Amino acid sequence: MTHLRCRATTRLLAAALASGRLRPRAAGFASLAVVVAGIAALFVGLSSEQGKVVLLDGGHATIELIDARQAALIDQIEVGKRVASPVRIALRAEDSSALASGLERAGAERLSELVETLWGDRNVRLLAPGGMQLTLFTPL
Repeated sequence: MTHLRCRATTRLLAAALASGRLRPRAAGFASLAVVVAGIAALFVGLSSEQGKVVLLDGGHATIELIDARQAALIDQIEVGKRVASPVRIALRAEDSSALASGLERAGAERLSELVETLWGDRNVRLLAPGGMQLTLFTPL
């Protein structure tokens, strides 16, 4: 199932890349969020009553390992309710709203309107045809 989700998401992102609406090198940042049980054994970059986050920064990409409480908080901020599966892909875009509209035309379902987050981004959450959730963000 995950393989099918990734293929559908890859096709959707490939269409955005081909159209020029998404330019990862120009934007220079991508993020993969994975919900992890037992995160306490890892180095924690941020820990609070709202959850734990570990950021593994690779320059142009970051892997975020987050616990269920942090995932719920992010969902609440971005969508207004808990919706994410264990894996969500976040992509930086020059204009997250415009890119979301283009991906909707290509078959994605919008899960939220444009929101300004506590961490200083304009985010839009989408569901790709294969079931993978995408967060498109533009730094303020």
